[in-house]
Formats: sequence, structure tokens, C-alpha cells
Amino acid sequence: MVGWLIVDGTYLSTINSSNSFNQPSTIKPSTLFWVIVPQIALFVTEVFPMNARKITAVLAVVMVLVALLVIQANAALKAGDKAPNFKLEAINGKEPINLTEFTNKPTLLVFWASWCPHCQNELPVVQRLYKELGPKGVNVVGVSVDRNINDARNVIKKLNITFPNGFAGTESGDRAISGYGIRGIPTVFVIGKDGVIKATYAGEADAGRLKDDFAKLGVKS
Repeated sequence: MVGWLIVDGTYLSTINSSNSFNQPSTIKPSTLFWVIVPQIALFVTEVFPMNARKITAVLAVVMVLVALLVIQANAALKAGDKAPNFKLEAINGKEPINLTEFTNKPTLLVFWASWCPHCQNELPVVQRLYKELGPKGVNVVGVSVDRNINDARNVIKKLNITFPNGFAGTESGDRAISGYGIRGIPTVFVIGKDGVIKATYAGEADAGRLKDDFAKLGVKS
């Protein structure tokens, strides 16, 4: 995938692991699990050396099962799923971004961040689609997963982005990220006017394919 992975609030580059940046992350219970369980396993094997292999095997199975539950609980949405609503602080506007106010029309939704280079490639593509398809009945909404709203505003200003954007660096924003199962950015959703997701893209999405998706929804480019 061309983009960045988000794992339990920690951002991981899928392109170049040497990239560094200062982003606050939220340590979730699942993250603590992966830290604590190995320590418990080590302690148990030291106290009960005779049963070390058996106990370690059991703990390994438990870790795998919990991992599957975590992944399932935060699974990315797919075509056919209902798009969850969210209400976020506006980055480049005064009124809060409420998704239900946009899904009366086909909607293009993109999750992004200021520090993600692939997002900075994708945002101008989305802006051009906004200019081209907006007058033809398509809503476009962006959601920044930045933790500092000014970082997001600076990118929007730099790239001359005019479509509405919400800020997800809040508790309600965390719920939106979790609700959509965001595991990498940029992530793009094509949503029908019925509020159902029609297509999803992990990484940079091609403008031609997005136009084709909206054409299927009756929008002529």
C-alpha cells in the first residue's frame, strides 16, 4: 500500500521506516497487551521451568486470539457497509462537519494527515474532483487525523484546499477513526446518497477510478 499505517494510535510508515516525526499517540489496551503478556510469559517460565513450554504455548494461543478480536473490532469498512456518522470540528470553516448533512448526495470521503507525503499527493487530486464533480452533485469531505489542528490548517492553506475538512484529533475524532477502521492513510471512501459505502481505497486513489465510481452512481464527469 502507498501510504502510512496507523496501529493502535501509533503511526508507522509503509514506505520508509527511517522517516521520523513527533506525533503523540494514544496507548490503547491492545497495545498494553502486547507489552505485558510477553513479560508475564517470561516470569512464568522462570518460576515454573518444568512447564515452561506448555505455559508459553498457551499464552501464545491467547495472544493470537486477542489479536484476532482486536483486528475484527477495528476492521476497515468495505463496500456495502453503512457509513458511520460523525460530527467533527471544522478545520477550514465555522460549522462542525456532520456527515449526515453531506450524504444526501454521493460523497467522497478522505482520511489524511499533514505529515503523510502520500496524503499531500492525494489532497490535490481530491480538490480537482471537488471542483469538477461538486457542481454535478458530489459532496467532498476530508478528515485530518492530525493531533494538532494547526498542522492540518497549514497543509490546507499550502495546497489551496477548499472542500470541507474535519479535525479528528479529539475524542469524537478517535471514534470516527475507529468506526471506519482506519489502519492507513490516505484512505478514501465513495459513499452513495443512501449512506452506503460503494468503494474504498487504501493509499493514493486514482482520479479516473473515482470518476468511474461516481459515474456508476449517476454522476457524469
